[in-house]
Amino acid sequence: MPFLRQLNEYKETEKINSGQKYKQMEIPAGKSIKMVARWALGSMYFIEHYPNAESVPEDAVKQWAEDGAVLCLRPQRPALTAEADGWAQAITKVASTSNGIFQIAPNTMVKVVSWKEGQQTEASTIKFINERHPEIPTTRVLYDWIDHAWSRWFMIMRRARGVLLDEAIGSMTDSQVQDVADQVAVHIKTLTQHTSPMLETLDHCGIFETRLIGHRPLAEAPYTPSCYHEAWPRFTPDEFQKHLQEASDMTDIPDSGPDFVLFNSDITTHNLFVFPPRPGQKGQLAEIIDWEYTAYWPRYWVATCANPDGDFVLTYRSGEEELRWPKYLNEALVRAGFESKTEWWNAFRDASYDLMDARAGQEYEDWVAVIRAENIAENIRVEKLRLEALQSRD
Repeated sequence: MPFLRQLNEYKETEKINSGQKYKQMEIPAGKSIKMVARWALGSMYFIEHYPNAESVPEDAVKQWAEDGAVLCLRPQRPALTAEADGWAQAITKVASTSNGIFQIAPNTMVKVVSWKEGQQTEASTIKFINERHPEIPTTRVLYDWIDHAWSRWFMIMRRARGVLLDEAIGSMTDSQVQDVADQVAVHIKTLTQHTSPMLETLDHCGIFETRLIGHRPLAEAPYTPSCYHEAWPRFTPDEFQKHLQEASDMTDIPDSGPDFVLFNSDITTHNLFVFPPRPGQKGQLAEIIDWEYTAYWPRYWVATCANPDGDFVLTYRSGEEELRWPKYLNEALVRAGFESKTEWWNAFRDASYDLMDARAGQEYEDWVAVIRAENIAENIRVEKLRLEALQSRD
C-alpha cells in the first residue's frame, strides 16, 4: 500500500486524543443547521417562515420568496449551542465533518464549510464572477457569512436548475455531451482573461490543491486539523516552477509565466447541472456549482487537469463512461486554445508521488513520535490532577 494512503488511514483510524484534531471538526458540519420552530444556522442566525413580506420583522437581514411565502434571516438572540438536540434534520449531503449541504425549503439550500483565517470563501468567488460575467451560470447566492465562533462559513443559495450532469450523461448522446463541454469551455476561456502574477486565490490567499501542487509537508503544518484546508503559500511563476522541480526531481517543468490565469479546476460532472436532454436537441448547460477551487493557475493546467489519461477522472462511473466527460471537456478546451500537456502530467504525477512517498516516510515516523509523546505527557498531567483532587478530599 502506498505510504500516503497508509498515512491517511492512520489519521482516520488511530484512536489517540491529540490525533482527534487531525480527524474532525470539534463541532461537525452536520451540526450546523437545526429546526426549532425555525431553522437555526450555526451560532448567528435563524431562518423563519412568514406568509408575506409585510409580516417580516424589521431586524431581518435578508428576505426572499419561497414557495408562495417569504423566508427571512434574523439574528439569534441568544445564540444556540451545538449541545442542543435536533441538529442536521435538513441535511442532504455531508462529504466529511468539515462540510455539508442542507435543503431547508423546496428551492433554498445552505452550504456549510469549515473556515480559518487566510481561506477564501466560495461566495466571494461567485460574487466576483457575477459582477464581471453575469452570463456565466453560477450558483445563485442569496446571503453568506463567516461564523467565527464556529469556524465555518455559510452560504444560502437557490437550488440549482436542471439535473446533475452525472445523472443525465448516461442518456445523452455524444453530440449532446460535446455541446455541454463546448459551453463550459467558453465560460472557462472567459475567466482566463483575468490574470495574476501570483499563484493565489481571488482574495490573495494561498491555494489548497494536491493534484498539481502536492500535500504540505507535516513539518510545515503539523497541527493543522484535516478539516481545514492546508493552503500553500502564494507562488510567483519562478517559485512555482522551482517547487514543482523539487516535488518531482524533474527538470522539464512547463513555463508558468509571466502570469497565472483564473480557472475553476473542479469542473466535474457532480458540479455541473444541465437541462434535461431531449432527443434531437442540443445539450444545454444550466448551472455550474462548487467554485471553491477557483484560483489563478498556470495556463497549461486548464486543459491538462481535465485529460482522460490522468488521475483526475471527472465522474464516478466505470469503463468508457468514466472517461466520457473528461475526454470531451479536454478536447473542447484544446479547441478553445489551451494546450494539454498530458504526457508531461502523467510523468510528473508518477515521479512526484514516488518522491513524496519516499520523503514522507521519515516525516510520518517523526509525526507519530511527537503525537504519542504529547499523549503520554497529557495522560501524566491528567493523572496528576486526579491524584491532587483525591488528596484534597482527604
